[in-house]
Amino acid sequence: MKHSRYTVSVLLIFFSVLILSGFSGCTKSPDAEQSAAQAALATATKEGADQYAPVEVEAGKMLLAVSDTKMKEEKFADAKIGYLAAREAFEGAVKNAVAAKQALLQEANTMLSSLEAGWTAVGENITAAEAKIKDNLKEAWAADSATFAEGLQAAKDMLVSDVTSAKAKIAELSELADKWKDEAQKLTGTSSETKTEEAPSSKQP
Repeated sequence: MKHSRYTVSVLLIFFSVLILSGFSGCTKSPDAEQSAAQAALATATKEGADQYAPVEVEAGKMLLAVSDTKMKEEKFADAKIGYLAAREAFEGAVKNAVAAKQALLQEANTMLSSLEAGWTAVGENITAAEAKIKDNLKEAWAADSATFAEGLQAAKDMLVSDVTSAKAKIAELSELADKWKDEAQKLTGTSSETKTEEAPSSKQP
């Protein structure tokens, strides 16, 4: 809803000023404003605004297209107003995209901390029950421990450039952790105090 109000506001300002511009003369081509709008679009694209603030980006693109048409028609006053509005829309998209990514990153870091704590607790229970563990289960634990460590590092690396994929990897690892949490509970008669976040328990294979 906030995005919609923002877009309507930008468009209303654009078309209101566009009407008023008919009373003001502008014979100079707004090349600087055009370049600024295009640069703002490039920044928005780089920041992933198409994904995180699509409404603002689409509004900006529409304004940019209208302005380009006005430029070809040599209606420079109208074009200038449109480019300024497009730039504002793209800059707003960048702000919203940055905020959305920051919130997503914080959520992913919380999930990651919960996952690591949960896996550590599982490992402690498995170690405590080592005498009860059969060889085939020890081999499975060793293999899954290696898989978990590799996946955990991959998730941490993804946080730098692709938070969405990092969250998907964390959820995948949480399923593995939950499986071994259930196994540890069977072996020790206790459960890990720390539960992994947002992941359903997997059935014992």
